[in-house]
Amino acid sequence: MASSIASVNTAEKLGASQVPEAARALESAKHEVAWARALIVNGKHGRAQLMAERAEIDAALAIALVREHEARRAAQQAAPPGAATSTH
Repeated sequence: MASSIASVNTAEKLGASQVPEAARALESAKHEVAWARALIVNGKHGRAQLMAERAEIDAALAIALVREHEARRAAQQAAPPGAATSTH
């Protein structure tokens, strides 16, 4: 559970809420952490572990999407004026 919370915190610090696709993954991760906590309270530790793992994966996706967004932005800024840049 601690690593999923750390991943969510990292995604937040990187600005995932400012990148639409990353924001969706971050919100999923936050909901999954909350769900995992509720499962722990109810004694369902196995299911809580699975939900925490899902949260960590969604947070990792948010981090990757933020980094991709930043890389695209840096590439566009580095391109010479008039150069065509791909959006894919």
